[in-house]
Amino acid sequence: MSDPVVLLDDLRDESDELDRLVGELSEEQWGAPTPAPRWTIAHQIAHLAWTDRA
Repeated sequence: MSDPVVLLDDLRDESDELDRLVGELSEEQWGAPTPAPRWTIAHQIAHLAWTDRA
């Protein structure tokens, strides 16, 4: 079984990396499509944010 501390550190690192990546996006890039049909980058990030709060 995985160590919970290591898992939490990994999740924090992934979250920080995602924040860094999307923090550099222009207004236009937020509206770019993703591989998910009819979803933009903004939709995907909003979905992740909602999931984190749930």
